[in-house]
Amino acid sequence: MRQLRWFLMAGLALAALQQQVLLQRPPHLRKLESSTVASGPAALSVEFSRPMERTSVAMDSQLKPALAHQWLGSGNLLRLLLNPGQTITAPLEVVLGGADQRGVALARQQFWWDPRPWLVVVSPGPQGDQLELLGRDGQWRLLSEAKGPITSVEPLGNGAGIAFSTSGGRTEETWLLELNQQATFQAKPQPLAVQGVKRLLDSPLTFSHFSSNRTGDLLIQWGAPGFARSFTTLIQANGQRRRLDLDASGTAQLLPGGGALIAPEADGLVLSNLPGHPPRRQFLPGSRDLSSVCPTGGRALLTRRWPDYRQSVELLEPGQPPKQLWIGSDAVMGTACERSGDRIWLLLTNWDQATNSQTPRVLVLDRSGVVQNQRELKGWELEMRSGFALDPTRDVLLLALRNPQKPFGRAAELQASTLELKIIPKPIKQAFWLPAQ
Repeated sequence: MRQLRWFLMAGLALAALQQQVLLQRPPHLRKLESSTVASGPAALSVEFSRPMERTSVAMDSQLKPALAHQWLGSGNLLRLLLNPGQTITAPLEVVLGGADQRGVALARQQFWWDPRPWLVVVSPGPQGDQLELLGRDGQWRLLSEAKGPITSVEPLGNGAGIAFSTSGGRTEETWLLELNQQATFQAKPQPLAVQGVKRLLDSPLTFSHFSSNRTGDLLIQWGAPGFARSFTTLIQANGQRRRLDLDASGTAQLLPGGGALIAPEADGLVLSNLPGHPPRRQFLPGSRDLSSVCPTGGRALLTRRWPDYRQSVELLEPGQPPKQLWIGSDAVMGTACERSGDRIWLLLTNWDQATNSQTPRVLVLDRSGVVQNQRELKGWELEMRSGFALDPTRDVLLLALRNPQKPFGRAAELQASTLELKIIPKPIKQAFWLPAQ
Protein backbone atom coordinates (compact mmCIF):
# COMPACT_ATOMS: atom_id res chain seq x y z
CA MET A 1 0.00 0.00 0.00
CA ARG A 2 2.84 2.36 0.88
CA GLN A 3 4.54 1.51 -2.41
CA LEU A 4 1.36 2.32 -4.35
CA ARG A 5 0.99 5.60 -2.47
CA TRP A 6 4.61 6.43 -3.25
CA PHE A 7 4.09 5.77 -6.96
CA LEU A 8 0.96 7.96 -6.95
CA MET A 9 2.76 10.81 -5.21
CA ALA A 10 5.71 10.49 -7.58
CA GLY A 11 3.36 10.59 -10.56
CA LEU A 12 1.62 13.69 -9.26
CA ALA A 13 4.96 15.37 -8.60
CA LEU A 14 6.16 14.54 -12.11
CA ALA A 15 2.95 15.90 -13.63
CA ALA A 16 3.30 19.10 -11.60
CA LEU A 17 6.92 19.44 -12.70
CA GLN A 18 5.97 18.94 -16.35
CA GLN A 19 3.21 21.53 -15.97
CA GLN A 20 5.70 24.04 -14.54
CA VAL A 21 8.12 23.34 -17.38
CA LEU A 22 5.37 23.93 -19.93
CA LEU A 23 4.28 27.12 -18.20
CA GLN A 24 7.82 28.49 -18.24
CA ARG A 25 8.51 27.49 -21.84
CA PRO A 26 8.98 30.60 -23.98
CA PRO A 27 6.49 31.29 -26.79
CA HIS A 28 7.37 30.30 -30.31
CA LEU A 29 6.13 30.96 -33.82
CA ARG A 30 3.63 28.43 -35.19
CA LYS A 31 2.36 29.73 -38.51
CA LEU A 32 2.71 32.59 -41.00
CA GLU A 33 0.14 33.42 -43.67
CA SER A 34 0.46 36.21 -46.23
CA SER A 35 -2.49 38.06 -47.75
CA THR A 36 -3.03 41.02 -50.07
CA VAL A 37 -6.70 41.29 -49.09
CA ALA A 38 -6.51 44.09 -46.57
CA SER A 39 -7.02 47.81 -46.14
CA GLY A 40 -3.37 48.30 -47.16
CA PRO A 41 -0.94 46.77 -49.66
CA ALA A 42 -0.60 43.48 -47.77
CA ALA A 43 -1.00 41.77 -44.41
CA LEU A 44 0.81 38.99 -42.58
CA SER A 45 -1.11 36.79 -40.14
CA VAL A 46 1.07 35.39 -37.34
CA GLU A 47 0.11 32.52 -35.04
CA PHE A 48 2.08 32.05 -31.80
CA SER A 49 2.11 29.14 -29.38
CA ARG A 50 0.89 31.35 -26.52
CA PRO A 51 -1.22 34.51 -26.11
CA MET A 52 1.05 37.47 -26.84
CA GLU A 53 1.20 41.02 -25.52
CA ARG A 54 0.45 42.91 -28.72
CA THR A 55 2.07 46.17 -27.58
CA SER A 56 5.29 44.32 -26.79
CA VAL A 57 5.29 42.60 -30.19
CA ALA A 58 4.74 45.94 -31.94
CA MET A 59 7.61 47.60 -30.04
CA ASP A 60 10.15 44.80 -30.44
CA SER A 61 9.44 43.86 -34.08
CA GLN A 62 10.92 45.52 -37.16
CA LEU A 63 10.36 45.80 -40.90
CA LYS A 64 13.15 46.52 -43.37
CA PRO A 65 12.64 48.73 -45.27
CA ALA A 66 10.74 50.53 -42.51
CA LEU A 67 7.28 50.64 -44.09
CA ALA A 68 4.56 52.12 -41.89
CA HIS A 69 2.44 49.38 -40.35
CA GLN A 70 0.31 48.39 -37.39
CA TRP A 71 -0.37 45.27 -35.37
CA LEU A 72 -3.94 44.05 -34.92
CA GLY A 73 -5.51 41.08 -33.18
CA SER A 74 -5.29 39.53 -29.74
CA GLY A 75 -4.23 36.36 -27.98
CA ASN A 76 -2.01 34.09 -30.02
CA LEU A 77 -3.30 35.40 -33.39
CA LEU A 78 -1.87 38.75 -34.48
CA ARG A 79 -1.82 40.50 -37.85
CA LEU A 80 0.81 42.82 -39.28
CA LEU A 81 -0.98 45.26 -41.58
CA LEU A 82 0.89 47.61 -43.91
CA ASN A 83 -0.57 51.10 -44.04
CA PRO A 84 -2.19 52.31 -47.28
CA GLY A 85 -0.30 54.41 -49.81
CA GLN A 86 2.90 52.33 -49.85
CA THR A 87 4.31 49.99 -52.48
CA ILE A 88 6.47 46.88 -52.25
CA THR A 89 9.27 46.53 -54.79
CA ALA A 90 11.35 43.78 -53.13
CA PRO A 91 11.05 41.16 -50.36
CA LEU A 92 10.64 42.65 -46.88
CA GLU A 93 12.88 41.60 -44.00
CA VAL A 94 10.81 40.90 -40.88
CA VAL A 95 12.22 40.65 -37.35
CA LEU A 96 9.69 39.39 -34.79
CA GLY A 97 10.14 40.05 -31.09
CA GLY A 98 8.07 40.74 -28.01
CA ALA A 99 6.78 38.88 -24.98
CA ASP A 100 3.72 36.82 -24.19
CA GLN A 101 1.09 37.75 -21.61
CA ARG A 102 3.20 36.14 -18.85
CA GLY A 103 6.09 38.44 -19.74
CA VAL A 104 8.18 35.59 -21.20
CA ALA A 105 10.13 36.81 -24.24
CA LEU A 106 9.88 35.32 -27.70
CA ALA A 107 13.21 34.27 -29.18
CA ARG A 108 13.72 36.78 -31.99
CA GLN A 109 12.65 35.43 -35.36
CA GLN A 110 14.06 36.75 -38.62
CA PHE A 111 12.65 35.92 -42.06
CA TRP A 112 11.73 37.41 -45.43
CA TRP A 113 8.25 38.18 -46.70
CA ASP A 114 7.29 38.76 -50.35
CA PRO A 115 3.52 39.25 -50.82
CA ARG A 116 3.75 40.39 -54.46
CA PRO A 117 1.60 38.27 -56.80
CA TRP A 118 3.12 36.42 -59.74
CA LEU A 119 2.40 37.34 -63.35
CA VAL A 120 1.10 34.29 -65.25
CA VAL A 121 0.36 34.39 -68.98
CA VAL A 122 -1.03 32.16 -71.70
CA SER A 123 1.50 32.32 -74.53
CA PRO A 124 1.75 30.62 -77.94
CA GLY A 125 3.94 27.51 -77.90
CA PRO A 126 5.35 25.13 -80.50
CA GLN A 127 2.40 22.66 -80.32
CA GLY A 128 -0.27 24.76 -78.66
CA ASP A 129 -0.72 27.27 -75.88
CA GLN A 130 1.35 27.20 -72.71
CA LEU A 131 1.28 28.69 -69.22
CA GLU A 132 4.33 30.74 -68.25
CA LEU A 133 5.28 32.62 -65.08
CA LEU A 134 7.45 35.72 -64.77
CA GLY A 135 10.03 35.08 -62.04
CA ARG A 136 11.37 37.63 -59.60
CA ASP A 137 14.60 37.60 -61.63
CA GLY A 138 12.76 38.81 -64.73
CA GLN A 139 13.02 35.43 -66.49
CA TRP A 140 10.05 33.54 -67.89
CA ARG A 141 9.44 30.02 -66.63
CA LEU A 142 7.36 27.37 -68.40
CA LEU A 143 4.68 25.91 -66.11
CA SER A 144 2.63 23.71 -68.44
CA GLU A 145 2.15 22.98 -72.14
CA ALA A 146 -1.05 22.13 -73.99
CA LYS A 147 -1.58 20.43 -77.34
CA GLY A 148 -4.14 23.02 -78.37
CA PRO A 149 -5.64 26.36 -77.32
CA ILE A 150 -6.03 27.20 -73.63
CA THR A 151 -9.50 28.71 -73.53
CA SER A 152 -9.93 29.81 -69.91
CA VAL A 153 -7.70 30.21 -66.86
CA GLU A 154 -8.43 30.78 -63.16
CA PRO A 155 -5.63 31.02 -60.58
CA LEU A 156 -6.83 29.63 -57.26
CA GLY A 157 -7.40 32.35 -54.71
CA ASN A 158 -5.05 30.71 -52.21
CA GLY A 159 -2.21 30.50 -54.75
CA ALA A 160 -2.10 26.69 -54.60
CA GLY A 161 -2.75 26.12 -58.29
CA ILE A 162 -4.13 27.27 -61.63
CA ALA A 163 -7.29 25.82 -63.18
CA PHE A 164 -7.43 25.91 -66.97
CA SER A 165 -9.30 24.38 -69.87
CA THR A 166 -8.00 23.24 -73.23
CA SER A 167 -9.93 23.00 -76.47
CA GLY A 168 -9.86 19.98 -78.72
CA GLY A 169 -12.14 21.29 -81.44
CA ARG A 170 -15.75 20.91 -80.32
CA THR A 171 -14.97 19.77 -76.78
CA GLU A 172 -12.93 20.99 -73.84
CA GLU A 173 -10.97 19.36 -71.04
CA THR A 174 -10.39 20.87 -67.61
CA TRP A 175 -7.13 20.69 -65.67
CA LEU A 176 -5.54 21.81 -62.42
CA LEU A 177 -1.88 22.76 -62.31
CA GLU A 178 -0.87 22.15 -58.68
CA LEU A 179 1.74 24.51 -57.24
CA ASN A 180 3.76 24.85 -54.06
CA GLN A 181 4.97 28.30 -53.06
CA GLN A 182 5.94 30.24 -49.94
CA ALA A 183 5.57 34.00 -49.50
CA THR A 184 7.73 33.79 -46.34
CA PHE A 185 11.18 32.23 -46.25
CA GLN A 186 14.22 32.07 -43.97
CA ALA A 187 17.13 32.93 -46.26
CA LYS A 188 16.75 33.20 -50.02
CA PRO A 189 13.44 32.95 -51.89
CA GLN A 190 12.29 29.43 -52.66
CA PRO A 191 11.28 28.99 -56.30
CA LEU A 192 7.65 28.23 -56.99
CA ALA A 193 7.40 24.46 -57.54
CA VAL A 194 5.08 22.65 -59.96
CA GLN A 195 3.72 19.55 -58.24
CA GLY A 196 1.83 18.17 -61.20
CA VAL A 197 -1.17 18.48 -63.50
CA LYS A 198 -4.40 16.56 -62.93
CA ARG A 199 -7.69 16.36 -64.76
CA LEU A 200 -10.57 18.11 -62.99
CA LEU A 201 -13.59 16.60 -64.77
CA ASP A 202 -13.39 13.25 -66.53
CA SER A 203 -15.74 13.63 -69.46
CA PRO A 204 -15.20 15.90 -72.49
CA LEU A 205 -17.14 19.14 -72.11
CA THR A 206 -18.86 21.53 -74.49
CA PHE A 207 -17.85 24.53 -72.35
CA SER A 208 -16.44 25.38 -68.93
CA HIS A 209 -16.19 28.43 -66.70
CA PHE A 210 -14.12 28.76 -63.51
CA SER A 211 -14.36 30.88 -60.38
CA SER A 212 -12.27 30.72 -57.21
CA ASN A 213 -12.17 32.40 -53.79
CA ARG A 214 -9.44 33.23 -51.29
CA THR A 215 -9.80 29.92 -49.47
CA GLY A 216 -8.94 28.01 -52.66
CA ASP A 217 -12.41 26.66 -53.48
CA LEU A 218 -13.08 26.21 -57.20
CA LEU A 219 -16.46 26.49 -58.92
CA ILE A 220 -16.83 24.93 -62.38
CA GLN A 221 -19.86 25.54 -64.59
CA TRP A 222 -19.84 23.10 -67.48
CA GLY A 223 -21.83 21.49 -70.24
CA ALA A 224 -21.59 18.01 -71.71
CA PRO A 225 -22.44 16.66 -75.19
CA GLY A 226 -26.05 15.53 -75.41
CA PHE A 227 -27.31 17.71 -72.55
CA ALA A 228 -29.30 20.91 -73.10
CA ARG A 229 -28.61 22.19 -69.58
CA SER A 230 -25.44 23.15 -67.75
CA PHE A 231 -24.01 21.67 -64.56
CA THR A 232 -22.12 23.16 -61.63
CA THR A 233 -19.44 21.44 -59.55
CA LEU A 234 -17.84 22.90 -56.42
CA ILE A 235 -14.37 21.56 -55.57
CA GLN A 236 -13.46 22.70 -52.08
CA ALA A 237 -9.89 23.47 -51.05
CA ASN A 238 -9.79 20.19 -49.08
CA GLY A 239 -10.62 18.23 -52.25
CA GLN A 240 -14.25 17.49 -51.39
CA ARG A 241 -16.62 17.74 -54.36
CA ARG A 242 -20.27 18.79 -54.45
CA ARG A 243 -22.73 19.05 -57.33
CA LEU A 244 -24.73 22.26 -56.94
CA ASP A 245 -28.29 22.73 -58.13
CA LEU A 246 -27.69 26.11 -59.74
CA ASP A 247 -30.17 27.54 -62.22
CA ALA A 248 -28.10 30.42 -63.57
CA SER A 249 -28.62 32.34 -66.80
CA GLY A 250 -24.91 33.19 -67.01
CA THR A 251 -21.59 32.76 -65.28
CA ALA A 252 -21.58 32.51 -61.48
CA GLN A 253 -18.82 33.81 -59.21
CA LEU A 254 -17.67 32.72 -55.78
CA LEU A 255 -17.42 35.60 -53.35
CA PRO A 256 -13.77 36.18 -52.38
CA GLY A 257 -14.28 35.68 -48.65
CA GLY A 258 -15.76 32.21 -49.12
CA GLY A 259 -19.07 30.61 -48.22
CA ALA A 260 -21.26 32.19 -50.90
CA LEU A 261 -21.72 32.76 -54.61
CA ILE A 262 -23.55 35.21 -56.80
CA ALA A 263 -25.23 34.16 -60.04
CA PRO A 264 -27.38 35.87 -62.67
CA GLU A 265 -30.96 34.76 -63.22
CA ALA A 266 -33.46 35.93 -65.79
CA ASP A 267 -34.56 38.99 -63.81
CA GLY A 268 -31.55 39.86 -61.66
CA LEU A 269 -28.71 38.67 -59.45
CA VAL A 270 -29.03 36.08 -56.70
CA LEU A 271 -26.69 35.82 -53.72
CA SER A 272 -26.79 32.41 -52.03
CA ASN A 273 -24.72 30.52 -49.50
CA LEU A 274 -22.72 27.42 -50.36
CA PRO A 275 -23.49 24.02 -48.78
CA GLY A 276 -22.34 23.82 -45.17
CA HIS A 277 -23.48 27.37 -44.41
CA PRO A 278 -26.89 28.62 -43.19
CA PRO A 279 -29.35 28.86 -46.09
CA ARG A 280 -29.55 32.33 -47.63
CA ARG A 281 -31.00 33.76 -50.80
CA GLN A 282 -30.98 37.46 -51.63
CA PHE A 283 -32.30 38.83 -54.92
CA LEU A 284 -31.33 42.07 -56.68
CA PRO A 285 -33.64 42.80 -59.64
CA GLY A 286 -32.50 44.32 -62.91
CA SER A 287 -30.32 43.37 -65.85
CA ARG A 288 -27.07 43.34 -63.88
CA ASP A 289 -23.84 41.35 -63.69
CA LEU A 290 -21.29 41.16 -60.90
CA SER A 291 -18.12 42.80 -62.23
CA SER A 292 -15.74 42.76 -59.24
CA VAL A 293 -15.72 42.58 -55.45
CA CYS A 294 -13.83 45.07 -53.28
CA PRO A 295 -11.27 43.55 -50.87
CA THR A 296 -12.90 44.90 -47.70
CA GLY A 297 -16.21 46.29 -46.52
CA GLY A 298 -18.49 43.84 -48.34
CA ARG A 299 -18.77 46.13 -51.36
CA ALA A 300 -19.00 45.15 -55.03
CA LEU A 301 -19.14 46.71 -58.48
CA LEU A 302 -22.00 45.78 -60.82
CA THR A 303 -22.51 46.42 -64.52
CA ARG A 304 -26.04 47.14 -65.69
CA ARG A 305 -27.39 46.94 -69.25
CA TRP A 306 -30.05 49.40 -70.37
CA PRO A 307 -32.70 49.06 -73.14
CA ASP A 308 -30.98 51.78 -75.22
CA TYR A 309 -27.76 49.67 -75.20
CA ARG A 310 -25.97 51.89 -72.73
CA GLN A 311 -24.14 50.34 -69.80
CA SER A 312 -23.61 51.63 -66.29
CA VAL A 313 -21.40 50.75 -63.34
CA GLU A 314 -22.91 50.65 -59.85
CA LEU A 315 -21.41 50.42 -56.37
CA LEU A 316 -23.26 47.96 -54.15
CA GLU A 317 -22.87 48.58 -50.42
CA PRO A 318 -24.31 46.53 -47.54
CA GLY A 319 -27.88 47.53 -46.74
CA GLN A 320 -28.00 50.15 -49.51
CA PRO A 321 -29.51 50.19 -53.01
CA PRO A 322 -26.95 50.17 -55.84
CA LYS A 323 -25.39 53.61 -56.47
CA GLN A 324 -24.67 54.54 -60.08
CA LEU A 325 -21.09 55.70 -60.61
CA TRP A 326 -20.94 55.92 -64.41
CA ILE A 327 -23.20 55.49 -67.43
CA GLY A 328 -22.38 55.70 -71.13
CA SER A 329 -22.33 54.09 -74.55
CA ASP A 330 -18.89 52.52 -74.08
CA ALA A 331 -18.71 48.81 -73.34
CA VAL A 332 -17.58 48.00 -69.79
CA MET A 333 -14.83 45.40 -70.19
CA GLY A 334 -13.67 45.27 -66.57
CA THR A 335 -13.62 47.00 -63.19
CA ALA A 336 -11.40 46.98 -60.12
CA CYS A 337 -11.56 48.61 -56.71
CA GLU A 338 -9.21 49.34 -53.83
CA ARG A 339 -10.03 48.56 -50.21
CA SER A 340 -13.75 49.28 -49.68
CA GLY A 341 -14.10 51.24 -52.91
CA ASP A 342 -11.89 54.22 -52.06
CA ARG A 343 -10.55 54.12 -55.63
CA ILE A 344 -12.38 52.51 -58.53
CA TRP A 345 -11.12 51.77 -62.05
CA LEU A 346 -13.20 51.16 -65.17
CA LEU A 347 -11.85 49.53 -68.32
CA LEU A 348 -13.99 50.73 -71.23
CA THR A 349 -13.86 50.36 -74.98
CA ASN A 350 -15.59 52.13 -77.83
CA TRP A 351 -16.01 50.72 -81.34
CA ASP A 352 -15.50 53.25 -84.13
CA GLN A 353 -17.47 52.05 -87.16
CA ALA A 354 -15.79 54.59 -89.45
CA THR A 355 -12.31 53.19 -88.79
CA ASN A 356 -13.48 49.68 -87.85
CA SER A 357 -11.38 49.82 -84.70
CA GLN A 358 -11.73 49.99 -80.95
CA THR A 359 -10.08 52.36 -78.49
CA PRO A 360 -9.75 51.21 -74.88
CA ARG A 361 -9.70 53.76 -72.09
CA VAL A 362 -9.36 53.63 -68.32
CA LEU A 363 -11.17 55.84 -65.82
CA VAL A 364 -10.17 56.36 -62.19
CA LEU A 365 -13.15 57.25 -59.97
CA ASP A 366 -13.68 57.95 -56.31
CA ARG A 367 -16.49 56.21 -54.43
CA SER A 368 -18.89 59.02 -55.43
CA GLY A 369 -18.23 58.50 -59.14
CA VAL A 370 -16.14 61.64 -59.64
CA VAL A 371 -13.46 61.10 -62.30
CA GLN A 372 -9.96 61.49 -60.81
CA ASN A 373 -7.98 60.54 -63.90
CA GLN A 374 -8.45 58.92 -67.31
CA ARG A 375 -6.40 57.71 -70.22
CA GLU A 376 -7.08 56.54 -73.75
CA LEU A 377 -4.85 53.66 -74.80
CA LYS A 378 -4.42 54.84 -78.37
CA GLY A 379 -2.76 52.44 -80.79
CA TRP A 380 -3.89 49.41 -78.77
CA GLU A 381 -6.86 47.08 -78.71
CA LEU A 382 -7.98 44.82 -75.89
CA GLU A 383 -7.17 41.15 -76.20
CA MET A 384 -10.40 39.16 -76.45
CA ARG A 385 -9.96 37.58 -72.99
CA SER A 386 -8.21 40.48 -71.29
CA GLY A 387 -8.64 40.58 -67.55
CA PHE A 388 -8.41 43.69 -65.39
CA ALA A 389 -7.04 43.32 -61.89
CA LEU A 390 -5.21 45.39 -59.28
CA ASP A 391 -1.97 44.37 -57.61
CA PRO A 392 -2.20 46.35 -54.33
CA THR A 393 1.39 45.55 -53.36
CA ARG A 394 2.78 47.61 -56.27
CA ASP A 395 -0.35 49.67 -57.05
CA VAL A 396 -0.55 48.54 -60.67
CA LEU A 397 -3.38 47.25 -62.86
CA LEU A 398 -2.94 44.30 -65.21
CA LEU A 399 -4.59 43.93 -68.60
CA ALA A 400 -3.81 42.41 -72.01
CA LEU A 401 -3.43 44.70 -75.03
CA ARG A 402 -2.76 44.01 -78.69
CA ASN A 403 -1.24 46.09 -81.45
CA PRO A 404 -3.74 45.72 -84.34
CA GLN A 405 -0.79 45.05 -86.67
CA LYS A 406 0.51 42.14 -84.56
CA PRO A 407 -0.89 38.59 -84.23
CA PHE A 408 -0.54 38.38 -80.44
CA GLY A 409 -1.04 40.66 -77.48
CA ARG A 410 1.17 41.90 -74.68
CA ALA A 411 0.69 42.00 -70.92
CA ALA A 412 0.42 45.61 -69.80
CA GLU A 413 0.75 47.23 -66.39
CA LEU A 414 -0.92 50.56 -65.63
CA GLN A 415 0.24 52.57 -62.63
CA ALA A 416 -3.01 52.87 -60.70
CA SER A 417 -2.88 56.62 -59.99
CA THR A 418 -0.97 58.16 -62.91
CA LEU A 419 -2.08 55.51 -65.45
CA GLU A 420 1.46 55.35 -66.79
CA LEU A 421 1.61 52.39 -69.18
CA LYS A 422 4.28 49.69 -69.17
CA ILE A 423 4.22 47.04 -71.91
CA ILE A 424 5.88 43.70 -71.14
CA PRO A 425 7.63 42.58 -74.36
CA LYS A 426 6.36 39.01 -74.69
CA PRO A 427 3.69 37.64 -77.08
CA ILE A 428 0.71 36.49 -75.01
CA LYS A 429 -3.00 35.73 -75.26
CA GLN A 430 -4.09 36.15 -71.63
CA ALA A 431 -2.54 37.52 -68.42
CA PHE A 432 -3.39 36.98 -64.74
CA TRP A 433 -2.15 37.59 -61.20
CA LEU A 434 -1.38 34.46 -59.18
CA PRO A 435 -1.61 35.26 -55.44
CA ALA A 436 1.53 34.73 -53.38
CA GLN A 437 0.81 32.61 -50.30
